[in-house]
Amino acid sequence: MAHETEAAGFTGFLPFSFWAAVETSCISQQLRIACQGVFADWQDVIKKHLILDGVGEEKARETALLIISLMEGALIISLTNQDKQPLLTAAEYLSVVTKNAKQIQ
Repeated sequence: MAHETEAAGFTGFLPFSFWAAVETSCISQQLRIACQGVFADWQDVIKKHLILDGVGEEKARETALLIISLMEGALIISLTNQDKQPLLTAAEYLSVVTKNAKQIQ
């Protein structure tokens, strides 16, 4: 994603959490609930993969939330700074996060 963001001139990418979720949750209960569903779906997909890798269910849920937060935040910073490095750094630490989730049960 970092290289694609840079190649697009840091345009055309939208951190879901920032614009869609935050901006709309204040003005519409329906949109807020829909955004909650998106985050829950993302978390569920990641959680299922972590469980398949041997992570316990509660730790997988927590780690999935951390991964989503890490990537959404890195995308916001990358777009703001017009620099792919925050995304590359976040991606590098994903392996650390998942490895620690397996060790801390």
